Amino acid sequence: MAQQIIAGPIVRATSENALWVWLATKEPLDNPRCLVYPHERSQRGRWRRLSTPLALWSGYHHVQAGQNLHVYLIAASAAVVADATESPIPHTLSPSIALPTDKPLGYDIRWQGGGDGTKGLSDLDGYGDLLLSHFDMPTVLVGDSRAGRFRALYGSCRKAHGHGRDGMLAAEQQLNLQGGDVRNRPTALLLGGDQIYADDVPDTMIRLIQALAGQLVANNEQLPGISNPASLAIGERQSVTKDVADLTSGHAANHLLTFGEFVATYVLAWNPNLWQGLNGGLSMPSVSQVLRQLHEPPSSQDEILSRMEEIGRERQRVEAFKHTARSARRALANIPTYMIFDDHEVTDDWNLNRTWESKVRRNATGKRILSNGLAAYWLFQAWGNEPDRFSERTMREAIPRYLRGNGNALEQSYLNFHDWAFRTPGNPSVVFANLRTRRGHTRNDQRIARGEPGDARWERRDVSDAPRLMNRPERNLFRSLLGQSQSAGNNLPVIVVVPTPAYGLGSLEWVQDVGVDQIGELRRWLEQQIRQLSPLVQALDEMTLPFEWMRQWLQQMQRWLARLRAMASALSSMAGLMTQRLRDEARRLAVYRAVHRYIEQLEQWRVQLSRDVGEMLEDASNIATLVALVNDQLAAQWQAAIDAVQAWLGTTFQLALQQVDELALIRAAAVDNESFHADPNSHLDLLQSLAATGASRAVLLAGDVHYGFSVASSVSVGGRRLRIAQFTSSASRNETRGTLGQLLELLQRNVGGLGGPHELRWWRNGATSYLAAAGQTLPNNMGGAHITERYALMNRRGSASSVQQAIVNAVAPNLIEPSSNMGLLEVTGSRIENRLLVPTAQGGVRVSFATRWPGWPV
Repeated sequence: MAQQIIAGPIVRATSENALWVWLATKEPLDNPRCLVYPHERSQRGRWRRLSTPLALWSGYHHVQAGQNLHVYLIAASAAVVADATESPIPHTLSPSIALPTDKPLGYDIRWQGGGDGTKGLSDLDGYGDLLLSHFDMPTVLVGDSRAGRFRALYGSCRKAHGHGRDGMLAAEQQLNLQGGDVRNRPTALLLGGDQIYADDVPDTMIRLIQALAGQLVANNEQLPGISNPASLAIGERQSVTKDVADLTSGHAANHLLTFGEFVATYVLAWNPNLWQGLNGGLSMPSVSQVLRQLHEPPSSQDEILSRMEEIGRERQRVEAFKHTARSARRALANIPTYMIFDDHEVTDDWNLNRTWESKVRRNATGKRILSNGLAAYWLFQAWGNEPDRFSERTMREAIPRYLRGNGNALEQSYLNFHDWAFRTPGNPSVVFANLRTRRGHTRNDQRIARGEPGDARWERRDVSDAPRLMNRPERNLFRSLLGQSQSAGNNLPVIVVVPTPAYGLGSLEWVQDVGVDQIGELRRWLEQQIRQLSPLVQALDEMTLPFEWMRQWLQQMQRWLARLRAMASALSSMAGLMTQRLRDEARRLAVYRAVHRYIEQLEQWRVQLSRDVGEMLEDASNIATLVALVNDQLAAQWQAAIDAVQAWLGTTFQLALQQVDELALIRAAAVDNESFHADPNSHLDLLQSLAATGASRAVLLAGDVHYGFSVASSVSVGGRRLRIAQFTSSASRNETRGTLGQLLELLQRNVGGLGGPHELRWWRNGATSYLAAAGQTLPNNMGGAHITERYALMNRRGSASSVQQAIVNAVAPNLIEPSSNMGLLEVTGSRIENRLLVPTAQGGVRVSFATRWPGWPV
């Protein structure tokens, strides 16, 4: 029987003495084993595969995750793997056997093929999709832990209908270009969350996902409170997840619900061949088919045409994602890959705060959806991160138990499991932080020193809705992993993957503190005033001659004039107050350049508003006078005045909303309630955990935000100095569009940096955290600073000599990079180079953003 690959192969945890490969198939494999083939240079300088595999022991773990879904984690190791089924492969078991480093290693998965003898990957259709140029089998590269060099690709946020070119395409092209270049070929792919979007599923995919889930799992899953998920119309799940499951994602129209749906979504992300189903016959529905199945179909012809155009554009993006799934498959087959979750693998807002967590934990439907998402995450992502730890028998047996009818099996094994943080093998090893499943919660415990130096006062910030990203047990595990990952004399920094940035535009603090409430209140107030003005606009539209009608309207017009005067005065005062506060805060924290444009625009708008209001009120007064006179000869002047009022109402308030929205964009780009700075304890936990290792340098690789930037920081903790670099890539495939995208592009074009380093001083006194800017005199009851932190958002122009000739050097001195891409980090001694790679139409990659530090800039 011909074997059918569902997903994979994917290279997982790899060290100098073991290689693990993840593989999902339709039928079970008979005694699968992994063979590893070393390569040597030929006389022509090309790599040649040796005919004899390394004498390694091979064993495997197996999970039947559906009627037509068998998942394997297969090892080739120099030592026996505990609790694994041994494959019948000749080997010489010896701890001295190790995988060759800095040489390509080919691998094959072989299994018994019944009467046909043994079978392998090369017997499968589409085998060529797995191969890099110049190799006849998938290959990996194991870095030499003694070399003092680290090279890794990294990324996050890959959404099927997201905008931009897929960063996985850049990863594949980079590996293809440098497959035989062992000095520059990356040795790991680090994925920092949101590899699928379980909540934000496109209309054009949900039916395909449901059909494929039925083929793979073939189990009529029952969810508490949802009798038949398959019967839900396209777009109907928003209300179901909110009202039935107590989930809060704002983009949940087609939220995944069943384990099978989660599984099918991973398969579609990693294997383009399964978009037709197991035996063909499946496809995405057409635009008209989607339209007919919508939960709330449009009614008017204009709405129908608009909705069809929207669905058509979405379908084009999904089609592009389908094609780049082939690139994802090739990349994952040729580089050791490690993955941590963020929110979208399960649901947005997942464990947002104490209220959210306790409410969903009491909801049977919500718990089941979370458990289904976590089970699929374990099966497709977590299992291969650290096989010895994530292959516990209870975890492997939970999915079959669930499919046999034990509805609580997934909750017992995954929802109640919390030790998801892990570290990679090798030296240096990378620590992946879990910021989701074991959060802490604090109340009103942040204080900020405000005012001028010598006259500081303390203000309290309410952070009750912001999570402390790691509670005590999670911090203990994180610190333990950091300690285990310490480099052994190779002069490399501690490397940590954090699903959300520890530094960012939000870490400038003033945005969140000054802007959020005022901007939100101003926006709501404006909308309320506009709603109250709607009768006036309607009255103006309906007014006709003769003039006796105007007499009846005079008293109403006079009332509106009074309201407009009060409104204009309040609006101007609020704008002036906001302008001054923003200017003061920006100057105080030395970030005036970054927001100068918005401050000036707000000031110009305030001045223009005052002028326009004066002119409008003068016109309105003239209207009242004309109405009183009711003179036929003044009809033309009357109409002109009416037109002036209508134009003002149409333009001034639109401008007001636009300006408020632009100010809000600064907040939107900078502030995330789940960021490290939403609750300052999260940031302090990270700094103190890094400092506790005794390391002098650390590198953070961050995801979640959809723009790339670089940060350098110098921290003093208890007299010990720690230097931190943070690099953030944009979304792998979900670049920001719309108004926020315009803001990012504005910053990209017009802002070359945020000035000199910014300095903050942190204290922790019991359960309370404190923050002050440098130079402020603190209250007498405060002791010395426990943590002093200086940081700067950095950018450096690259040089062509340090970039491979195959890569177009298109580096610009930008502050940020909003385009979808894949990050590439290289650390050698004290030298750090970070590049953001964008695929080109010619099959190469270009550098869209680069940071190169021969030493630490702060």
